[in-house]
Amino acid sequence: MSVSVNEVGPFERMVSFMIPEADLEQAKNRAARKLAREVRIPGFRPGRAPRKVVEAAIGPDRIRSEAIDELLPGKVGEILATEGLVAAVPPSLDALRDVDGGFEVDVKVALWPVLSVVPTYVGREITVDSPVVTDDELDEQIELMREQFADVEEVDRPAEEGDYTVLNLTGWRDGVAIEEVNADGLFYEVGSGMLIEGLDTHLPGVTKGGIVEFDGSLPEGFGERAGESVTFRVLVSEVREKVLPEFTDEWVSEITEFADVEAFTTTLRRRLGQRKLESIAESYRRSLLDAISGDVDIEVPEGIIQSEMDDLLHRFVHRLEEQEVSLEDYFKATGLDRQQFVDDLAKQAAYTVKVNLALDAIADDAGIEVTSDELHGAVEALKAMVGPEAGELRLEGTPQEKRIATDILRQKAMEALLASAVPVDGSGAAVDFKALAVELQEPEDEGGDVEPTEETVDSDAAFQDTDPSTEDEEE
Repeated sequence: MSVSVNEVGPFERMVSFMIPEADLEQAKNRAARKLAREVRIPGFRPGRAPRKVVEAAIGPDRIRSEAIDELLPGKVGEILATEGLVAAVPPSLDALRDVDGGFEVDVKVALWPVLSVVPTYVGREITVDSPVVTDDELDEQIELMREQFADVEEVDRPAEEGDYTVLNLTGWRDGVAIEEVNADGLFYEVGSGMLIEGLDTHLPGVTKGGIVEFDGSLPEGFGERAGESVTFRVLVSEVREKVLPEFTDEWVSEITEFADVEAFTTTLRRRLGQRKLESIAESYRRSLLDAISGDVDIEVPEGIIQSEMDDLLHRFVHRLEEQEVSLEDYFKATGLDRQQFVDDLAKQAAYTVKVNLALDAIADDAGIEVTSDELHGAVEALKAMVGPEAGELRLEGTPQEKRIATDILRQKAMEALLASAVPVDGSGAAVDFKALAVELQEPEDEGGDVEPTEETVDSDAAFQDTDPSTEDEEE
């Protein structure tokens, strides 16, 4: 078979070859037998109608098309193997031409790019925020906690932002009262912006018994009438201020499992440090991926980007389906239009491909390999996730196994990247995440509910999740 391979891009090849008429005829016979089983032909049992009868029933063009579809994958696979070409994504049919003695085929093959220059990763400095918990950050958390346990007391003074008021509300339009607006005893925090636009502008300075009138729009909760211009009348029947508890040993021992302020603040500072360290470590990881992807300056074949887009879309739709949400529902909820969604998907796909190219180059430069034990363990773990049906699952030698091996390789490359690069603070001093995490570990005998409304964060998690595919895809 005559085959020609031409370069049509840095990592794209056009493979041209001819398929003899004899091969096409054999494929047509197979296609006719297959279609005879699928198409009901009067007077013949399924699969027993002769080819001429099948052609007469469904047309010769249909049989030819089926024959080519059945013939091409095998032929292309044989040619790529012979030519030593490894397609990064399934080859795409570019042209099909009838010629004497058969037909000619042009197939575009995208090769996985290989970087000629490895991204800088050994000693690469990435600036991060300081992981030290400041006194202001500690005081802010304590203040939030005091806010949770605040009481409210009626006061005889004008309302201020942050006060709570009890309001009687009425409204009218063109002199006609709007019954749906009328409400008594509304409990409202001044400055919260939660009730009516413009209300927070008029309440400060009003005392108990005071009345304010202003024009505004009906909020969204009024359905079809939302947005109508209305005159509001607000009577302030009470003004109450927030009274925060004193931060004392007695108060701490009452609401937490700690005996005094010192024990409480020591543990709170440590747990804030754990959460801050986790956040900074994750930000460092993202910045590092951004940096190495920025070093990738090559033309990536369009087919590879499209394949990554398809993969991202498939995973995203699957997550939506798990939540019983359709893609149309997602568009309505987010306000995204389809083109914007596709553009975002293309941008994320290009970024993911560049990150993977960089990790591949780092793996090669560092001499990283996947052992048979690592691959076997990953395959067995996948089978365990599949469940009882995994007994018939065979991955050895399949594209799925190759993808698993690639994922392991990139995971190891990411670990090497994190170990080789250097996070530094604003002064240029190196930041040792793991040493800080050890310092912030709590003593075994220490516990207690430090933050009643928030879960304590595991700071070690930031150093375990190094798979670049876990980046936010739901964009």
